[in-house]
Amino acid sequence: MFSKVIHSCSAVSEVLNRCSGIASIRLVFRLMSSEAEKDILKFLRKHQSFTTFSLGSNSAASIQYVDTNQPGPAVLLITGIKSEFYDFGGLIQALSRKGLRVLAPNLPGFGRSFIRPSSYFRHSPEEVANVLRRFLVSINVPRVDLMLAHSAGIFPALTLISDNPQFFRSMVLMCPPGLRPWRGIKPLWLFRGGSYCFSKPILKLAVLPLFRWIHKRVKMECSDDTVKVNVHTIGNIDFLKASKCADDIVANNTPVLLAFSTNDPYIEKAVVYRTACRWGLRKEDFWCYDDDGILITEGKNPLSGNHQNYIVGLSFSRGRHSIFLKYQDILVEAMMNMLNYVTIQDVSRESPEKFKVFTKI
Repeated sequence: MFSKVIHSCSAVSEVLNRCSGIASIRLVFRLMSSEAEKDILKFLRKHQSFTTFSLGSNSAASIQYVDTNQPGPAVLLITGIKSEFYDFGGLIQALSRKGLRVLAPNLPGFGRSFIRPSSYFRHSPEEVANVLRRFLVSINVPRVDLMLAHSAGIFPALTLISDNPQFFRSMVLMCPPGLRPWRGIKPLWLFRGGSYCFSKPILKLAVLPLFRWIHKRVKMECSDDTVKVNVHTIGNIDFLKASKCADDIVANNTPVLLAFSTNDPYIEKAVVYRTACRWGLRKEDFWCYDDDGILITEGKNPLSGNHQNYIVGLSFSRGRHSIFLKYQDILVEAMMNMLNYVTIQDVSRESPEKFKVFTKI
């Protein structure tokens, strides 16, 4: 019995070395609860790696990431606030089993990814986009077939695709916040002021207790580094620029899949519907699923009506801010359908008369 306890503690210790903070401790004990979840941890450990590269201006990035090394289309996962690739382990494994090469970096300040010197990095969408761009170059990825952005990860994603439309072929917006301030970050001036104060050593000491208290109120990890990263991430969002990037992506006819939960505690559904309007998606255009993932309302066909590109909206009645945990199979199928469309589009540029039929979602 004692040896089993020692063995379990050793396994936990090994995973903790690859995670960080209180959130990772909770994650480890949750994942140890079943054989399937143990298999996910084993899979992530097997495909984990690190890369280091220059960011210019005497700074450098060291990025911890997962690369499933499959021969199929490349998928780039961009996590949101307080997230690491461990949180998406099941989804990463499911996509990999479909033959996709999934690239899932931990953003600077999360997991074991960092910037040195850190004082040069403010976690703005433009800075994160620059890190991701150089990350892809450092591991020799010439093109991304699908960019999957969760939560606040959409802001660097919008910047990347807007600046490099030929490099990124399609995008998924999962539980996306709005292109205007949403409920979870109001009042925005507080985060903008906090971001400024965190860049000044003396002011940082004055505001840190306040933001630590805010994080405790919403049951988020409240270590000093996590608080600083989160405040910088929110405080440096440029909503006007994000809106312009979204308009550029619409103009480029980039295929888009938007998926969210109507019971998301952080982002109200009205905000998501306003975001969807950028792509011409109305509330009645969404494919709606009940608590058990049963389709209850069919939405608009991806290529019907006046749409000139592939646009799909999925709405779930449950799942909160992590729909990929509850409705993984539906999301994977929807992403595979969109990638199938992207592949058809690439081939049809050579033989446009051959491909006119698309799979119904």
